[in-house]
Amino acid sequence: MIPREVWRFLARNWLAILVLLGVAGLAGAADRLEAHALTGNPLVIARVITWLAFVSFVLLVTPYRRWIWFLSIHQWRRIDAETDRTPITPGSFDLTILIVLVTVAVSLTLQEYIGDRGYFELHWP
Repeated sequence: MIPREVWRFLARNWLAILVLLGVAGLAGAADRLEAHALTGNPLVIARVITWLAFVSFVLLVTPYRRWIWFLSIHQWRRIDAETDRTPITPGSFDLTILIVLVTVAVSLTLQEYIGDRGYFELHWP
């Protein structure tokens, strides 16, 4: 079930979301057209210019810049504020974090080089 805040956000920002999707679609369409029309180095340059234009559009328009701030910096600050710490904890080593990061790295590497979910379901049901 979708939370009420999400529905309110969509109701307030539907036009900005539509414009963002349209610009992303145009950037993707331009990317596809360039892929069929060009070969070699001009293709790479055209794709970089297309996506730089899209990213700069997103960063220059205020609502999108606020969304990026909200989804990145704001969320990390909220998580940091909710974290319980003792005076000794900052800057100290935590084995749990290392175990989680290594597990994620190993599982993503296995998925990339061995196979996806279907492969593992086939061999280890």
